[in-house]
Amino acid sequence: MITNLPRDEFGIMQLKEIYRMRWGIETSFRELKYSIGLNAFHAKKRDFIEQEMYARMIMYNFSMLITEHIEVPKQKGKHMTQLNITAAIHVCMSYLKSDKIDPAELEKLIARRTLPVRPDRHYKRKNRGRSAVSLNYRIM
Repeated sequence: MITNLPRDEFGIMQLKEIYRMRWGIETSFRELKYSIGLNAFHAKKRDFIEQEMYARMIMYNFSMLITEHIEVPKQKGKHMTQLNITAAIHVCMSYLKSDKIDPAELEKLIARRTLPVRPDRHYKRKNRGRSAVSLNYRIM
């Protein structure tokens, strides 16, 4: 592990515990950034960017509030299942954007989208040698 914490004050077990405690925060940031879309903004002015951030955080909180009350379906096959948070966020966004989704059906739509839980799953990362992107693509 790489950290900027002093080595003499924090042992490896303390670092692991800190990392474990922070994991929920990190996954929330990942969902805010990619599922909700906080990695790119439509606005250019600071006030409007701030407004967009608040709107997206409210959307995230709304989605999490809805999914919190959904009972996860029983184990279907070899693995336990969990709700697909990204799909749940998109269903909640669709619900708020249009009047085509019935509020009674909202939880059922989210409950249908599940993912298998695969504990102790490890992938060796592939080294995808990335080359530099030329700026010529902007020239017309």
